[in-house]
Amino acid sequence: MRLDSLNSSQLGGVLAAELGLPGSLTFKRHPQSGRNRIYIVHATGGRRLFVKIHPAGEGNEATVNDAIAPLELGIPPLLTLPDFGLTVFEYIDPLPTLEDVARERPKAALVALSMLGERVACIEDIAVPPSVRRTQPLFDFPFPHVNQVIDISTAAQQFLTEIQEIGLAAMLDTMPSKRLVLGHGDIKLDNLVLSEGQPFLIDWEAATLVPPGTDCAALAGLALTVIARSDPSLPEIESANFDSGFAAARLLAEIYFRRRSSDAVTARRFEQLVASFLIQRVLSECMYKQRPGRVDRLMVKIAQQILSQGLLHR
Repeated sequence: MRLDSLNSSQLGGVLAAELGLPGSLTFKRHPQSGRNRIYIVHATGGRRLFVKIHPAGEGNEATVNDAIAPLELGIPPLLTLPDFGLTVFEYIDPLPTLEDVARERPKAALVALSMLGERVACIEDIAVPPSVRRTQPLFDFPFPHVNQVIDISTAAQQFLTEIQEIGLAAMLDTMPSKRLVLGHGDIKLDNLVLSEGQPFLIDWEAATLVPPGTDCAALAGLALTVIARSDPSLPEIESANFDSGFAAARLLAEIYFRRRSSDAVTARRFEQLVASFLIQRVLSECMYKQRPGRVDRLMVKIAQQILSQGLLHR
């Protein structure tokens, strides 16, 4: 039986039985509810629950939450029923995301990313849930037929052409990894929250199979992005203000390598993963905004430097 076919009354019976909730339950559809059914559930005594139900046939976030629970990577759920696609959390008021923190306190955001790196580096020890089947390539450059995929502005097209002409794609090792591990699939500042001073990764519904090191490399890329966005006057990556961003990225690399054996090939692959993350972010932003911004151009320059000069030896 799948819970996505139940009405509120039937679902309330499941929750009452599993969590021992007394009295009646009131369901309110969450505004962010999409393919996943998301509810705020009000129980007797003022208790509130956050309930996510995943559609049949899609990646099952409940199985992933169950698998990563020992690492405390995500907000700990009250209940997971992977066979039914159900995850239940104690409702808490909206937590600050690292997007919020980075605007006012970029250095604090870097500290949070480094703290999370210790736990993310351990994700490769987790057995991949059978429900996670989708793979994420190291790099997926949308050239030369980008105009056939999406209608983009002339300014965006010119910028994408500039990126192509730099030859970054040729500097990336696009050979498939011999080993794939569990990855978050959508690491961004909005999916990182702070609870009681601890950073957590939320929204694991896009979990995917990735090359080793991908998620730690994404955190390193975010560290560089935070600094690039923090000071509108930053003209070039040679600015001393970028030192903290590169220091945080190097620290995340070192955290990963402490957990994993490191050699020249592994270090190079990690740098490629960081550069790939930055370029993919630029492409996504450019498609969305239809015009490259200052940060987009800085990210491309950083990716060039990482690939040509290395990240760990700046």
